[in-house]
Amino acid sequence: MERWRPGALEWFASWQPVGTTLLGIEEQTALVGDGGRWQVQGTGAVWVLDPGAKARFVAGEEVPLPAPDRSVP
Repeated sequence: MERWRPGALEWFASWQPVGTTLLGIEEQTALVGDGGRWQVQGTGAVWVLDPGAKARFVAGEEVPLPAPDRSVP
């Protein structure tokens, strides 16, 4: 994304609510899960973008995400 729109990641992160996780999912890629485990499928990558850190995951890799908070409507 940064190649096409420099500064986009910082812009999205600037309005990210506290306690949330920002994901980047490339074209022809999916993040598939059952609510507890999440796995990348497809030809691209999934990025987990936390303040100050980025992690890249590709097909077959499990993405460590927190369990959803079911108490939030």
